[in-house]
Amino acid sequence: MAPTRLNQAKLHVPGLTAAPVVRESLLRRLDAHRGRLVLVSAPAGFGKTVLVADWIARRSEPSAWLSLDALDEEPSRLGAHLAAALQSLGAEDFRVVAEAVLKAASSDGRPADELRESLEAVTAEGVLVLDDLHEVESPQGLRIIEPLIHAPRSRLRIVLVTRADPALPLARLRLSGQLVEVRAGDLAFSREEAAQLLEGMKISSLAPSQLATLMERTEGWPAGLRLAGIALADAEDPDTFVTSFAGTNRFVTEYLLEEAVGRQPARLQQFLMESAVLSRFDEGGCREVLGDPEAHDRLGEARAASLFLVPLGADDTWYRYHHLFGELLTYRLGRTRPERLEELRLRASRWFETQGDLEEALEQAAQMAGKDRLLELLDRYGLTMISRSELTGIRRWLGQVDTSVVGPYPLAWCTEAWLRIVTERVADPMPLIRRIEVALELAGEDYDPQQRTRALLHTRVLAAYAARYRHQWEKALELGQEAEALLTDQDPLTRGFLIYNAARVRMALGEMSEASALLRRAFPDHLHGGNHYLVLATLGRIAAIRAQTDGVSASLEALDTAMAFAREHGLDANPALSIVHLHGGWTHLLADALEEAESAFESALQAAGAQDFPEERGNALVGLARVASARGDVAQAEAHLREVSALGQAGNVDLFETTLELERLHLALRRESLGVGPPAPELARYLSVSEDDGGPWTTLREAATILALQRALLSPALDSTENRLAGRLMEESTRRERGPATVIALLFLAMETDTPGRWDLVDEALQMIRSRGYVRPVLELGPAAASLLRSAVQQPRLSLENRLQAEGILASMSPVAEGMEPGETAPPSEDEGGVRLAGAVPLTEREREVLELLFQGMTNKELARHLFVTVDTVKTHLKHIYAKLGVANRSQAIRRARELGFTPEAD
Repeated sequence: MAPTRLNQAKLHVPGLTAAPVVRESLLRRLDAHRGRLVLVSAPAGFGKTVLVADWIARRSEPSAWLSLDALDEEPSRLGAHLAAALQSLGAEDFRVVAEAVLKAASSDGRPADELRESLEAVTAEGVLVLDDLHEVESPQGLRIIEPLIHAPRSRLRIVLVTRADPALPLARLRLSGQLVEVRAGDLAFSREEAAQLLEGMKISSLAPSQLATLMERTEGWPAGLRLAGIALADAEDPDTFVTSFAGTNRFVTEYLLEEAVGRQPARLQQFLMESAVLSRFDEGGCREVLGDPEAHDRLGEARAASLFLVPLGADDTWYRYHHLFGELLTYRLGRTRPERLEELRLRASRWFETQGDLEEALEQAAQMAGKDRLLELLDRYGLTMISRSELTGIRRWLGQVDTSVVGPYPLAWCTEAWLRIVTERVADPMPLIRRIEVALELAGEDYDPQQRTRALLHTRVLAAYAARYRHQWEKALELGQEAEALLTDQDPLTRGFLIYNAARVRMALGEMSEASALLRRAFPDHLHGGNHYLVLATLGRIAAIRAQTDGVSASLEALDTAMAFAREHGLDANPALSIVHLHGGWTHLLADALEEAESAFESALQAAGAQDFPEERGNALVGLARVASARGDVAQAEAHLREVSALGQAGNVDLFETTLELERLHLALRRESLGVGPPAPELARYLSVSEDDGGPWTTLREAATILALQRALLSPALDSTENRLAGRLMEESTRRERGPATVIALLFLAMETDTPGRWDLVDEALQMIRSRGYVRPVLELGPAAASLLRSAVQQPRLSLENRLQAEGILASMSPVAEGMEPGETAPPSEDEGGVRLAGAVPLTEREREVLELLFQGMTNKELARHLFVTVDTVKTHLKHIYAKLGVANRSQAIRRARELGFTPEAD
């Protein structure tokens, strides 16, 4: 079976089979209202759906319908159906909104800015109905829906149909007149409407006094009146029937249900109760689940008797019961024949599984008294759900199970273990692994041998992941090698997990070539195994490696590929996009493109969500702290790090290439360099948070070494310790292809020597900066780097291009970073024998190309298409050009370039 997320029946207006009462006064009220939001809120059986369906049918603008259910508590499922409903409205505006909804759903219900912007940009008319909104109670789900109702300039009208008011901020809309409300008092039938309903049901023999009593007993409740009408059709004494019931709605409903259903033929009564177990059904489903060969006839009888049967879709082949009627029928069956209800739940679960609806199969299993069927499904599909990041659903189903009773379901407990490893970073995985091992012992000889091998493999893989989380690199690799020896070609999903973990270990060790090879090797396994999360995570980390080995442009191109892949394969809602955005942020930060970096980190934060992916969220917050620090906003940077600290305590977060202590030390250095804080800690403090000299060289050690060197630059003089550190950094970063660290090592070594060879080191560093775009690492070195670069631009032995690059970096340094007082400028440089663009303004080759294209009047999108880069990359180039030319926009840039003698033809 290939499970599907999209249930098309939810996207159709429910059909009406009973003779309706046209609610003209309510319909006119809805027509007259010009606000954006309609709230129809009343208990079950008040005709909410019927009213809204009638109103939609008489309107001319496009409309979309979405019937919600309890399974829509899963944000990704809600987002998929909501996006499909919006797309059905047809207009391009709504397609854009649908894409934004999918992204918001991937962020655990936290709406992205673009969702709000896309709603504000909607100019096309349309109506979106969200029926049974009371089924969505989680904050994650409501945060996806909330932006839809708070876009005042949008022409999309929203209709909320619910049994209870949603936990949404509606007061502002109510006060502004944007909200019209229809409630139980409005929906209760008048005596005239009750008479019209009963006449439509062929009940015309009631005396006025009997109708008055019926109205008094039902309080105008439409469902009660319909049930009464069904029962009255065969009543021998209508007067006795009408006066024989009283009490609350619940008692009235149960009484009328007994009367309405009890008067039907026995075979139809049985069919009604048993088919109500199904949330939706067709004739074939009734035959399969109920074992009723006459299902076709029974459906016809139910339709003819107007027994609350609701057609789904346009072809009237699929049905459901009115929710209230279905609930009462199922309750009746459970009270009278509980063993039959359990049997039907099991058969229904199996039938939904064959239909490809895994979530309905799980829901049926969860409602069974015994949980063996639920565990059986989790044993079969749990790892697939993990690979698709359906963690909310897994948590929901596992919450139905007593985990102290293991049972022979090893892969179900593998699923639980992965959920806890991924979301909680459990420090000791052995209890989880032991549960899997016990389940393997309990599984009988008929348990699938391939599944048994797979479960055994996952105990090794889980242990390897846990070892990596604890920074036990050698053990993680050793456990991985043991597991790889047991792998088969028939299990690409598990092999993908395993190889990806090894790649992450190699990345932590700074071994870029080895990590890249492993990631590329794992990618086909992720695809074939359906592991969408690791597909995107792998693409994002390949881009991260390219930033180290090939530079900013190559990394951004790889990130563009990852985003395109996500769009083409419908993965826009996958939380792994947080990893793609995250590495986009670090890449932009390398280029000192702070706005682009901040935007990428914000997108990563939204995509990571608030619950299930603490590592991605923590790293996004660290990235935002780095951006704030680069801008000199240490208070904001500290606020971000406090949030990371709280997250770390709650979720054992593992930061990418650093630790929280190193990030605090980084901020302390920045605070001192800006003159807004006390002296930063001494050098030994930076090195103490990484492994000692006897341990492996890791990216954590690299980061600590770089911070130690930056701290040393704040001291009056350098000593042999710093020189030794710089030499080790140079050796390790060169061997491991860690470009930014190599640049820092080259510049530091150049600072500590007065020999002519220092300019060879500077030339090599500038060449790497120019070709790879590593600007921010140089800025982090502060005044010492500025002094070195000012001397470098005077050195004829450096290439002209590299001297221009040095001037470009100096131009982007603040006076504080250059070690000068505000208002002081660097001394002018002399240009030997070369033609300089814009006099003393250095541009890279790519920036010169962008400037040429500006003269052609190209927009940012046109520039991106012409250069085969993203719009964000174009913005980064423009930002650098504007800074170097001292202008604020493209018109000023063209004017300034002309003033300095540059035109595309003359260049």
